[in-house]
Amino acid sequence: MKNIHVIKSALNATFSLFQAGRMSRLRVGILLSLLLGASVAPTAASACRVYIEPAQRIRAAFDAVAIVEIVSSRRTGEEQPDFHPWQALGRLVSVVQGNVRTSSFEFTGSQSSTACDLRRPPEPKERWVVYVHNGAAGTVVSEAYPLDEMLRVDARLRKLPRPSDR
Repeated sequence: MKNIHVIKSALNATFSLFQAGRMSRLRVGILLSLLLGASVAPTAASACRVYIEPAQRIRAAFDAVAIVEIVSSRRTGEEQPDFHPWQALGRLVSVVQGNVRTSSFEFTGSQSSTACDLRRPPEPKERWVVYVHNGAAGTVVSEAYPLDEMLRVDARLRKLPRPSDR
């Protein structure tokens, strides 16, 4: 509601300046366009600014890429209309690239379009790919996606034996 009052005040001031001859039609048009744009534009917290596809996100430098089997997955925190936080624990199945310092990986998600996180919570026994960084504080999962989805996206995974080959 506060934004409406600000816009209304700006419109009134613009109209007054135009009537007094202190503002041209061109400037009034530009200012009205800006005010209208500001009144309908989403706020920073209301939408994902730029959704980055997993294929782009995994191009970053990671210390390791590994496949984990989900041991447990649970909802965490209070759910909101567009916020469904979850946490998962995975056990190392295989290392695709790099070195891992642990055999247990914990990662989270929010399943929120406004946070650009559309990942669903994993199911127990499902396989996911984790992209990790090793630091002084331990191993941190920076990205995590279902293996089935990433087989199409990450060429490193295409070298793995298929489930029927195992």
